[in-house]
Amino acid sequence: MDVWGPSALQNDDAMEWLGTLEDEEDLGLVDEALDAVTEADDEDVLEADACCVALAAAEVVAALAGKPSPRLPDGIKEMIEGEDPPDGALIDQAIEAIGRVRGDSELLIQWNEHEDGPEDWFYALDELTKRLTAAKKK
Repeated sequence: MDVWGPSALQNDDAMEWLGTLEDEEDLGLVDEALDAVTEADDEDVLEADACCVALAAAEVVAALAGKPSPRLPDGIKEMIEGEDPPDGALIDQAIEAIGRVRGDSELLIQWNEHEDGPEDWFYALDELTKRLTAAKKK
């Protein structure tokens, strides 16, 4: 995985997945990406690529809820324009996915080993969680 920043949208896995999502006619890949993390066995360490994709999916949910990241690609913004906002269950699943990635994942291990440490990554995850939580309170 090539990473150029702590945001959920600053790595190759996320951007590649978003490119695939843009080619789809619906948002089913968002559910699949979140399910891959939230439905994984609690005893398994989540793979880094699945974590990156789930975090990108959480960013799409936040955008659908009216709380987009400024880093969200224009093609995704155009794709979701006019879509219904997500229900509370999808927002909850996105928040749960963030918690799972933050708790026990290869991605966490990679950030713990990163030369700058995981603090900026934790901050980015907190910011995404706050946007999702705020959207749910609407």
